[in-house]
Amino acid sequence: MTERNERYFRIQFIDSKKEIMTFFAKSVNPSSYIGLIEVSNILYMDSEILINPEDEKIRKEFKGVKRTFLPLSAIIRIDEIEEPKTQVLKLFPEEK
Repeated sequence: MTERNERYFRIQFIDSKKEIMTFFAKSVNPSSYIGLIEVSNILYMDSEILINPEDEKIRKEFKGVKRTFLPLSAIIRIDEIEEPKTQVLKLFPEEK
């Protein structure tokens, strides 16, 4: 197993429309602004085969944004992950 120096984060937060959004970034830091978290280097899941509606929503929300500041009260969870992956598209409901 090779060790990489790159860190990735999965951020889940509640947007202004009260919807839960999830996106990936390379940098998450405490902000000098009280009550905010600074997120920069937002990653998008590029695929020539599939268009992920969630990713398109994130692209529109953060179009032209170099870094964003999220209020602590809106953040649900921040996970450090090994590598961002595209979400699996389920075509059929799971059998129980």
